[in-house]
Amino acid sequence: MSEEFFSKIRADIAEQRRALSTFATRTDIAQNDKAILLKAEYYLLRLSRVLYVNKVDSALFRVRESQNAFPELHSKTRSLVLRNHYEGIIRLIAIIHSELVAFTVDNNDENIDA
Repeated sequence: MSEEFFSKIRADIAEQRRALSTFATRTDIAQNDKAILLKAEYYLLRLSRVLYVNKVDSALFRVRESQNAFPELHSKTRSLVLRNHYEGIIRLIAIIHSELVAFTVDNNDENIDA
């Protein structure tokens, strides 16, 4: 998988984390939503860290973890703005997942052909 792909995804995740941090510092939100925001940032941080080492298997594990976590965070939050933001993150994670799976399938096909 290309460094360019991982770099773009890391940038996208970093942008999502910045947006959550900015929202948390500039908006008066419920205590419940603040705790959920921290969890969201935590999952994004875990995902971005594994993308820095470019390990597809580890990245797939973290993506699946995030795919399980964000719908739950989305359902627990009370803020409509945060819900909309989490929906964007869920879409981003789905794109990352499909790209990683496609790469894994292509890579496995190449190994079989060799």
